Amino acid sequence: MIGILFLYSKYFLLVEDKKEIREIGKIVNIEEVKGDTVFVRGTHEEIEKLERKGFSVFIYPETKPAKQEGYHDYYKLTEYLDTLQVRYPDLVYVFSMGKSVEGRELWVVKVSDNPEDDEPEPEVRFVGTIHGDEPVGTELILMFIDSLLSWYSKKPEIKELVDEREIFFIPLFNPDGNLVLSRYNANGVDLNRNFPVPDGSPGGDGTYELEPETESLINFSAERHFVLSCTFHGGALVVNYPWDYSPDSTPDQELVYKIALAYARENPLMYHSTEFDSGVTHGYSWYPVYGSLQDWSYHETGCIDYTVEISEIKYPPYDSIPAIFRENKGGMIEIIKKAGWGVHGSVRDALAGNSLNAIISVYEIGKDMPAPSGEFYRVLLPGEYTLIFSSPGYTPRVYMFFPVKGDTSLHVKLFPQKRVRVCVRTEVDGVNIKTILSDTGEWRVDGEEEIDVLQGFHYFLASKPGYKTVIDTCTVSGGEEIEFRMEPMDTVVFMSSFGFDGREGSDTIEVNDSISFDELNVYFEERASSPLTAYLFTPWGDSIMLFKRKEGISGWFEREILSHHPGSILKLSGSAKGRWVMVVKNRDGDGGEVNWGLEFGRIVGEDFSCS
Repeated sequence: MIGILFLYSKYFLLVEDKKEIREIGKIVNIEEVKGDTVFVRGTHEEIEKLERKGFSVFIYPETKPAKQEGYHDYYKLTEYLDTLQVRYPDLVYVFSMGKSVEGRELWVVKVSDNPEDDEPEPEVRFVGTIHGDEPVGTELILMFIDSLLSWYSKKPEIKELVDEREIFFIPLFNPDGNLVLSRYNANGVDLNRNFPVPDGSPGGDGTYELEPETESLINFSAERHFVLSCTFHGGALVVNYPWDYSPDSTPDQELVYKIALAYARENPLMYHSTEFDSGVTHGYSWYPVYGSLQDWSYHETGCIDYTVEISEIKYPPYDSIPAIFRENKGGMIEIIKKAGWGVHGSVRDALAGNSLNAIISVYEIGKDMPAPSGEFYRVLLPGEYTLIFSSPGYTPRVYMFFPVKGDTSLHVKLFPQKRVRVCVRTEVDGVNIKTILSDTGEWRVDGEEEIDVLQGFHYFLASKPGYKTVIDTCTVSGGEEIEFRMEPMDTVVFMSSFGFDGREGSDTIEVNDSISFDELNVYFEERASSPLTAYLFTPWGDSIMLFKRKEGISGWFEREILSHHPGSILKLSGSAKGRWVMVVKNRDGDGGEVNWGLEFGRIVGEDFSCS
């Protein structure tokens, strides 16, 4: 280790604004940022490049801290975990997920009511000491485990969490580095710069090679279905959320932020920070990191992972650990609780009943989550969502406007992809019929036609200009007769256009007449060089996301776009009078042009039958 680290000396720089920090991060690996001081470790060539950019770089004189009594190194930890397993055999299961560079076990502690069984419950992960010189995370985890176990028989709310979750702790992720109080592992690699970067670039260690510790955690996580995770660090007091590598927000930004805030609120010192707003920060906005555990975790597995800095001092006096525990136990419990938010259930073959390797997509968010064993847990805020379940060789199952309130259960059945014939009838000619989000086909029907459809559950959309757009559901197995009753529709159309620069633009359509409508159709046509997100704001205050981070959108939503980009405009009706606002956001901030319009229609009657 000594020979490798000799090539990478530690330096510090003074900066005046955040832009300088991001510029530094493009050149050299940032270890930490404290106020206006940036600490980096790099080669002579990297430091010279910084100086050519105009930065003043100073050598940082490193001193090795003296070891303190009370902290658990690898050997003390192993002894402690052996005792823990004996004391709580019905609640604790201790095992190794792999070995470090120098052959030390990477211990995992599972706490649950049936710890040796794999139960259909949300899974949570806590990781300590990814940096060997920040052992405060190990001590927090051990104290929290001990408290969970002692509270189990005394506090019903703790017993419920332990019984209904599978809680995994990795107390000492970097045992080799910790033994010599080094940030790095035995190969001189920063493990929190060694995970695959979402954009495919090399990590902050400058390579694509995975260290044994990193590979062990990746392989271990692939066998699990973690939904929330925290990795504990020392050196600051803040909850850091992804992305670390990019200035963009994650697709789950609102959810990610609210859970981070829930943790910070439980820690008054963190929440009332004078450096970080409410004790939380977007990773890249603090300082860029390439190859972090939290970025890999969310991008690759869907597990929302937080970097939680729990002490201003990396290696605080051991007698401060009980206070650090008291400050963080509430946040850790919040993470365990919120692992049950959203929707969970199973995905099975509708005919054979076996579990399927599936993907769950939430249209409004745009982030796929794996369900490798047919068991899924998707953390979501309360609301209505379009859920799409898919598996190779099966017809996708779509749930539109699916209500999620707290802990919501859903068991999904997918039909094997097999084309069957059904009879379709319409009362008028020239009706265009599609299936929504299942890509099973598109047909023009004149009166009566037999069509080939993938068996399974479908949302059918029937449209014709001047007629009510008909949308409803039918489970198709072959031989069904599907009738669409198309009714004329009186319409009023308003059109507008606007251009915008930067990341966001908006435009308004003012409806001055008292127009009562039963159906709204939205026209959208964009010319932009990067994906847009579009929102429609109604006169009465509703906000409707039409689509998220898409490009090439052109047409009327209900007649042409809806089958691939469902929005909540289907539920709108009432008075059209007032101000309608279109807001677009450009991912890359390079502006664009938009043509848009509103079509209000009066419709009545029943529209659909399936027999």
